[in-house]
Amino acid sequence: MGKCLISVCVITYDQRDYIAQCLEGILQQRSECDVEIILNDDASSDGTSKICQQYQEQYPDKIKYQRNEQNLGMMGNFINALNRCQGDYIAICEGDDYWMHPEKLQLQCTEFSKDPRMVISFTDRTFLDPSGKDCTPAGKPVKEAYDFIDLVEGNKMSTLTVLIKRANLYPLPSFLEHVVTGDWPLYLWTLRKGGVAKFLDVKTSVHRYDIGVSVGLRKRETKLSEGFLFILDEMSKQVSNKEYLRAISGRYRSILKSVFVKKAKEHDIFKAVGWLLFELRQETFFKRSTRLIGIFINITKTKLGSPVTLEDT
Repeated sequence: MGKCLISVCVITYDQRDYIAQCLEGILQQRSECDVEIILNDDASSDGTSKICQQYQEQYPDKIKYQRNEQNLGMMGNFINALNRCQGDYIAICEGDDYWMHPEKLQLQCTEFSKDPRMVISFTDRTFLDPSGKDCTPAGKPVKEAYDFIDLVEGNKMSTLTVLIKRANLYPLPSFLEHVVTGDWPLYLWTLRKGGVAKFLDVKTSVHRYDIGVSVGLRKRETKLSEGFLFILDEMSKQVSNKEYLRAISGRYRSILKSVFVKKAKEHDIFKAVGWLLFELRQETFFKRSTRLIGIFINITKTKLGSPVTLEDT
């Protein structure tokens, strides 16, 4: 790999206690590539902005700092930062996470030079709970390489570890501004025309668990699942590969039925059916899918008072 530029996308909002460690982890990187830090501050009010400004003044050639005049929200800030990236490769490190390996980027660049199929590199990581205790979940990715179909089944990558090939990522999809979480659709979009995401078995990064915006999303599981339906519907408009469409169809039906069952249990059958009919009317992809019988079997079971479980779906 010749001389290249890596853009590190950093979004922050009210992360006064963490942003310096995030930036230090990027600045310590030893890489043959040039590195720029695209730092987007979403109108912080806790002193984060002052810290960001100090770092920009200290490293004016490396840090491109922007403070939004008004709060754009997580996705608005993220998209704005991504659009400012100029690199041949894009890395992401949110302001409350940090990199602990000084050669993270170089190790990943080396992997790209070995395999022309690669469009995304990702690594192992450590999780810390709010008290600073290691809470890393057991297990690692079981495969070395993942393609589009693998990713349709769910996200396999931690955002702070990825390095993405620019040519496969841009232009960004217009639907990105409407999603509730940006990492999974970004990876699907990058893999939509082929290629693989490869796992590098090295711990390079630290994710602070149960801190920040993602906490609220995880606690609203049903809302998150509904967001996944939107993402799959939008991705179905972007691919023509029949195997990809088949995978999207299967995953869509699985999530749709699971959400319906959950709503039927938590609320009542009439609200659940109302939601289902609205969803089928809204989502263009599922209109083209014909196998609805499983869902309506569950509707019948619920109306008759039989217990509904995920196994029924």
